[in-house]
Amino acid sequence: WDTDFGSGVLDIPGAISAIGASNISISSPINDAIFRSDLTPSVSIMGSVVTPLFSSWQLWYAKGEFPPANAWQKLGDSSQKQIINGSLAILPISQMDDTVHTLRLVVQLTNGNTIERRVRFDVASKAANRLSFLGISPYTTIAWRDNKRVAVISARFNRRCRLSVNIRTFANSETKTYTDLDRFSLQHELVLGEDELQGGINYICEVKGIIAGVDTTTVEFTIKRPDDAIQQTLLERKAYSTLPAQLNNSVKKIHGDEAAFAINDLSGGYYGGTKIIQYQNGKMIVRDSTQESWLPRGMGDSNGDGVIEVLTQSIGEARLFQGKTKNDSPFSGTLFTEQQVLFDSKIEFWSAAMADITGDGHEELIGFADTACLVYTFRNGKYELLATAANGRKYRTLLRG
Repeated sequence: WDTDFGSGVLDIPGAISAIGASNISISSPINDAIFRSDLTPSVSIMGSVVTPLFSSWQLWYAKGEFPPANAWQKLGDSSQKQIINGSLAILPISQMDDTVHTLRLVVQLTNGNTIERRVRFDVASKAANRLSFLGISPYTTIAWRDNKRVAVISARFNRRCRLSVNIRTFANSETKTYTDLDRFSLQHELVLGEDELQGGINYICEVKGIIAGVDTTTVEFTIKRPDDAIQQTLLERKAYSTLPAQLNNSVKKIHGDEAAFAINDLSGGYYGGTKIIQYQNGKMIVRDSTQESWLPRGMGDSNGDGVIEVLTQSIGEARLFQGKTKNDSPFSGTLFTEQQVLFDSKIEFWSAAMADITGDGHEELIGFADTACLVYTFRNGKYELLATAANGRKYRTLLRG
């Protein structure tokens, strides 16, 4: 169609079958909201359902962060009316257990597809278990960042909460506060470097878990950041140095013998082939390779067959490589690609990492679409969407307690 002359051919069937701009959202409650069931017996769910090819919508809710398929309960009746910034249903807070719950909005389209939105929230009551630290937490780990020492404060709680840390010296009562308030999680980490802690000085550190309006817990201990720096001159090159590369911070026994890691070869000054590097007889050797240019994002055993996989990313494409046996090159087979991902009506998956989120000993695949972070897990003989995290908020990490 020529917009200057107003002539041409319109694809009418394509136009009426395409999914246009939509507004499908749950605006209240917000993600990670907390409700006191003894103070707030019910909450109005606010949101919008406006989309082309609309047929109907239905709200569901269930206990847990990743409810199984048979756990979902209907919330109200299905509706054939679209709505903008209106009340979708009433959430019966007083009838819910003291734990995390998930709210799910499912929109049915006339072409048979569905669009879904989820919100996670917590319910607590006056009789709920008191917030407390778990195990030996909080504890401090001394690590490196930007070639200097940093103190990493880690804390794990029995309930999801937010974190606040107060720091002061023994000689000065002035307190500085650092927070991890944008994460509502069982596990928290906070990094304190030279801007927060002067090297070699003891500080009083107060770590506080916070569930706003419900409970807090506090522990106080002493912390000191060493005033060390990494040597950057007079370094000796080892015989087993590898070639210039972009590598992933993952080391696995891919072939069942010596540990190996995956790289993209940058020795040509730009992205080159993808290689598996292994240490043998005092040298780093290329154990497996492909001329295709992929950026390694992680390694693991997502399907539980005992053969290590390599998750990679290239321009607009994702690949999970795996050989049939431990003796085969991992680049000889493919288990997963972006073509297996349909999210928000788009085929898209930008590989990011592999990590065991469910705790079953097998890694999940973590990646991104335009509108969310996606986690895929292997079950029932295929890769299925396990969880999503919308990018409307600035999450420091996906891996949540």
